[in-house]
Amino acid sequence: VVHNATDGIKGSTESCNTTTEDEDLKAAPLRTGNGSLVPEGRSPRDRTAPSAGMQPQPSLCSSAMRKQEIIKITEQLIEAINNGDFEAYTKICDPGLTSFEPEALGNLVEGMDFHKFYFENLLSKNSKPIHTTILNPHVHVI
Repeated sequence: VVHNATDGIKGSTESCNTTTEDEDLKAAPLRTGNGSLVPEGRSPRDRTAPSAGMQPQPSLCSSAMRKQEIIKITEQLIEAINNGDFEAYTKICDPGLTSFEPEALGNLVEGMDFHKFYFENLLSKNSKPIHTTILNPHVHVI
């Protein structure tokens, strides 16, 4: 459930309508050496003569389902952090995670060792509730 504090309306995120733009998840076409466009994931050899009705378009609900999956996993990640559950955190994150963490004072953090230390020494001993916010996330589905 999403709560918009400005208008006080709560709404479900289970429908095909989401706040992320559909274009955010669409693949951009690639340019070949001769300047022609090829959809991502296809090689120039895979092309056939273009026809108006033969190009499959991803359905709106398919795109919305992908968005819902991303939202669900992000919620699970936040829950794992808030609960100090390192095992759940490692199931979601890539072991080669590289990031700049505020807790590392601006230093580059590579791998999960720092995160494990942080979970074991700070999150597990913290008796205060944790509030986590993600602003303007950039998600890359691989």
